[in-house]
This record gives sequence, structure tokens and C-alpha cells, in this order.
Amino acid sequence: MEYDHDDPPPTEAMSFWFWFNRYIEHVVRFARLFGFIMLCLCLIDPAKARYDPEWENSPPHVRAWFQSLMQPDNPHMSCCGEADAYEADMFEVDGDNYVAIITAQGPAVQKPYIKEGTRINVPNSKMKWDKGNPTGHGIIFIGLQGQIYCYIAPGGV
Repeated sequence: MEYDHDDPPPTEAMSFWFWFNRYIEHVVRFARLFGFIMLCLCLIDPAKARYDPEWENSPPHVRAWFQSLMQPDNPHMSCCGEADAYEADMFEVDGDNYVAIITAQGPAVQKPYIKEGTRINVPNSKMKWDKGNPTGHGIIFIGLQGQIYCYIAPGGV
């Protein structure tokens, strides 16, 4: 016997199996929604700051400067901190773009090693000009997967 879902169900539809099937439908919908949300969360790759014990030995004004840096193309996201920074005291200009050249690993911390002399193309959208640079070094912030967060050219002590 068929019935229209707009009409109240006939009494024979009030059986255990009717309600069990409706329950299963809701569980399946919830599982799909939960799976979709989990997939979205896995695809989000926020900037992951790493702890650096030398951070606490930095002068307060340098620490404050690192903490205040925000990504130029995403002003609500941090460039991260000293633990994500590599020194890039040399750079080249390739047309409109900067090419940062790694000159040191930056503060000692467990992070991927990037060989000195490595050239890294920096999109113009990642160039940071608005906060000066109290370190005297060019600083490039690079994530664990190699994504560039910010580059501050050397100078501005």
C-alpha cells in the first residue's frame, strides 16, 4: 500500500519497521554531513606556528614585531613567528617579482632545513612593507608544506 507523504501515514505504517527506516535515514544524513564537515576541516591548512625556545631570548620589541606581522594578502592571518622564519638577506628582482635567497635557517627550532643559497620565488601578494624590520635581516616565513606566508626584505633596523 502506498501513501502520499503529505497525508498522515496509515495505521499499518506505524509499525516498528516504519520508524526504524526513518531513524536509519536520519543516521545516514547525519553521517554524510559529519563526513563532509570532517573533509572540509582536513582541507583547511592554517599557518601552524612552532615553538622556539630562543623566542623568549629575543628583545621584547623584536618579539612584539614578529607577533604583529599579518599576511599582506590575508590581513586576518598571522605570518607566524620566529620559529617559521628563515633569513633571506639577499634577494633578486625577476621582472615584477622578488626572489628571496636563503642565507640562514633563522632561530634554532625543529623545522624543515632549507639549504643556504636556495632561491624562493615570492609572489607580490606576499611582500610585506608596512611594519618595518627591526632585525636587520630579510625574513621569509615558510610553512611546513613550503607555502610562503610573508617576505620582509632586509633593512629597516
